[in-house]
Amino acid sequence: MARPLTRIKKSTDSVYTRPAGLDARIDSLLELATEVICERARLRSKESGVFVPSECLVHLVREARRASDVDRFEKLFAVLLKRCEDNLLNKIAESIPGAHELREEVLADFTELFAREWEDEHANKLDFYEVRFQQAFAALRNNKVRAELRRLKPIRPLPEPDISSGADEDWDTGLQEFGSANSADGLAGLDFEWRELVNSLPLEQKQAFVLCKILGYQEESINPDEPTASSLLKVTPRTIRNRLARALATLRGKVEEKT
Repeated sequence: MARPLTRIKKSTDSVYTRPAGLDARIDSLLELATEVICERARLRSKESGVFVPSECLVHLVREARRASDVDRFEKLFAVLLKRCEDNLLNKIAESIPGAHELREEVLADFTELFAREWEDEHANKLDFYEVRFQQAFAALRNNKVRAELRRLKPIRPLPEPDISSGADEDWDTGLQEFGSANSADGLAGLDFEWRELVNSLPLEQKQAFVLCKILGYQEESINPDEPTASSLLKVTPRTIRNRLARALATLRGKVEEKT
């Protein structure tokens, strides 16, 4: 039987619950031999009647660890890591400096989540991966990418782009370099249309979105020496939040139009 989750949602103060149907799928998978699960988990087509969702695979790996079944743990975890590796190859573009090292660091952080749980039975950060694996892994990946890009990118005020001449080079460069790292605000999966969508935003919205959601700057900070979106654009934090909200609403509307 699928072990209940224990992690609490901060927004609602309620326990995370798996999407409908996942508990039953986990129950059926728990009865299968390791080799059978691995064979099914290597299938990528969701239309397949035996497709194993990553959320289920995470649960199976955790259960193997809890049962001290090292052989089952290693085999299932290898399949899960292969999925993660493929995701990183697709999402972290080679144009990003140190792309290979970034992918390795994300995998190391992901692996560490299991290691910590091995050491502490009360650790439950992996619960979210049993609920929304793609969203959880995207957040892990994007946080690492943004941190690295902020480290590499010089801190300087962003100039106003010359829209009339079409030479929006400073912003375009940023979009080219960072476009493959999806936003964690429901905009995942837009790699190929990212630049077009963001460039279609009004200038002020685009500036707020790029700084906060791609380059990872905070809207404001209690540290007066820390560069923020509001200090770089010389506006109030409230103005940044308003521009950001409008940008996200505009992008979501454009996504809905395309679906």
